[in-house]
Amino acid sequence: MLISAARTPADLAAMVDRRAAGLPLEHVLGWAEFCGLRIAVDAGVFVPRRRTGFLVRQATALARPRAVVVDLCCGSGAVGAALIAALDRIELYAVDIDPVAVRCTRRNIAAAGAQAYVGDLYEPLPAALRGRVDVLVANAPYVPTEAVGLLPPEARMHEPRMALDGGADGLDVLRRVAAAAPPWLAPGGHLLVETSERQAPQTVESFARNGLIPRVASSDELNATVVIGTRPTSRGDRIRSTTAIEHLPRGRICKTLCDNRMVDDLWWRDTDAEYIRRRSDRYPGAVNIEPAWTWEAATDPRRIERDPDPKSRTGAVRITGYSPSAGFVITIIATGGTHAGVTAWKSSGADRRDYEGQT
Repeated sequence: MLISAARTPADLAAMVDRRAAGLPLEHVLGWAEFCGLRIAVDAGVFVPRRRTGFLVRQATALARPRAVVVDLCCGSGAVGAALIAALDRIELYAVDIDPVAVRCTRRNIAAAGAQAYVGDLYEPLPAALRGRVDVLVANAPYVPTEAVGLLPPEARMHEPRMALDGGADGLDVLRRVAAAAPPWLAPGGHLLVETSERQAPQTVESFARNGLIPRVASSDELNATVVIGTRPTSRGDRIRSTTAIEHLPRGRICKTLCDNRMVDDLWWRDTDAEYIRRRSDRYPGAVNIEPAWTWEAATDPRRIERDPDPKSRTGAVRITGYSPSAGFVITIIATGGTHAGVTAWKSSGADRRDYEGQT
């Protein structure tokens, strides 16, 4: 690659010296291959990783023609450029806190008429975008501070620390992204972030706490994990869920949940999520349950009960609600204190008409 890129023997010698000194190959060449594109990458700019192509594929699957797309922590602009190439006439806005990265982004997306801004996350975006964003992608830093020193020298010595270091647990920036996303998203809009498999449960919890319906997508081939959060299509879902709880007979209500905290804070540990995903292993013919379905069911519960039966652990709460993605009613058992999911199953009489006919 160096030979084909060098214009003269002197250029080649200089490029070899720079590579031998530890400079990333992409910085030596001045470009990186990403999703079939040649992306300009200047020295000191974060090099797009192959696994981030999975983030692009997930975003592409969710975007409609002429979608409004925002690329936060855009770095070289590789994700935005790949989305422009994959989608039909999107309206793209990119943001990074590093002016050097934004200059690079502008070179990679300018031909499509996209805009790139220097600033901290949402701060420089035009106010007119509030409530209009269909797809919001963020390849924010998610390496825990103590792990930055363990990265390959090409990364830790030649890429900006701000593009790598995500704070003590790696999720400082991702939490800020999730917390501020809902006002920018259109109803039904999606936030997608790249993270690690280990960090996915905490990221899901952050999404749910901020009113997004979360799910996790992963690729073993690319060792990639993406958490996707969808803004509910209307606030009516939240209003109805509170009303439904308040009108149940008081003896069956976990009163501390009437402020909708169970809806916002329901989350699943890795082991419990796997437990419900593999119900058929224990009960032949049983339906396996995706955690994302349980969050949908919890947004408009028909019934919430404390200590519903002797088999439930003390202080448990039973939630019954309909999941549009699953196409049936789900019963969820969660702890009353931490709001962690314990188990879930397809309810008996799970047809939506039966569900809507309940009182």
